[in-house]
Amino acid sequence: MNKTLVAVLGAGTLLLAGCGSDVKGGDNHAEACTSFASAQRELVGYGVDGKKTLTLEQFTAAKTEAVESMDSAGLSTTNSDIKSRIDALVKGIPTDTTELLTSKTQADSFNTNSAAVSRACEAAGTTVVVSKIPIVKFMGP
Repeated sequence: MNKTLVAVLGAGTLLLAGCGSDVKGGDNHAEACTSFASAQRELVGYGVDGKKTLTLEQFTAAKTEAVESMDSAGLSTTNSDIKSRIDALVKGIPTDTTELLTSKTQADSFNTNSAAVSRACEAAGTTVVVSKIPIVKFMGP
């Protein structure tokens, strides 16, 4: 009888411990939002400020890394709204990120999707600042 009681108590404790760990690790949106916003601002900064002292290869790699960091932030969050909004933004980024600066449609979509991620983060309790790609007259459609 004592062995059965110990086994039942032990199993119950394991179940409760499992539930407790899910609650603690369940909401990681703050880290994902912060990482996303940092990478988003970095990508926009490269577009607005140019490559500065970076070689072309370093510049291209840095822009690619910023996009990959945004993607990783989306994949890391357990918040489905934030995850889907980051995914939509990343999927909309052209392979050649300079198109974000030459196409009004691409820039507008990027800005709209970035703001959508920011709103989702805000709704989850984390305020982030994202940058906007300037829309200028000389941009194509």
